[in-house]
Amino acid sequence: MPISIGADLWIPSQSEFGALAFDVMDCFFDVHNDLGRFFDEWVYKKEVARRFGGVQLELPISVSFRSYKKMYFADMLIRRCCIFEAKAVETLTPRHRSQAYNYLLLAELPHGKLVNTRTELVQHEFVNAGLTRALRQQFSIDHSQFTPLSDSDRSWNDWLCAAIADWGTGLDVELYQDALTELLGGGALVMQDISNVC
Repeated sequence: MPISIGADLWIPSQSEFGALAFDVMDCFFDVHNDLGRFFDEWVYKKEVARRFGGVQLELPISVSFRSYKKMYFADMLIRRCCIFEAKAVETLTPRHRSQAYNYLLLAELPHGKLVNTRTELVQHEFVNAGLTRALRQQFSIDHSQFTPLSDSDRSWNDWLCAAIADWGTGLDVELYQDALTELLGGGALVMQDISNVC
């Protein structure tokens, strides 16, 4: 299976998610009030998991295609239906939002939360991902500008197009870059000074 999740998930309604998210955030606020704001994120995650129950820490998400495999670990899966991504940073950034969004797309869960415990008041945001894998697989590739210089060019292009067709579009761009880098021989071969190649 190209995308594998390390849990049996169910998709909550928006109101079910909202009620659960409210309760989880109440727990985060209590933990933050009790511990303060200067611990690493894993301290808050473990304490919320201990107090709240039904929390799976470090949810494994595997993405594979042929010999390529990449593992992700979402911070918290709450009661098999809600991904919470916990941070302990000065402020949340677009990269944090992108990470949470990527996990939701991979798990095909529509709602999640991004929580930051480093700030004086807990910072939190909803993250919504309404695209299923089936919808992300509805695309076409225009090959009209691609001119392979060799059979290997044609081969890697075919491989990458097949991987994208399998996984779907819209995932973290680093996934596609990592897959192509590995296909072309790894970072040491791909990332080199081109003056040494010519």
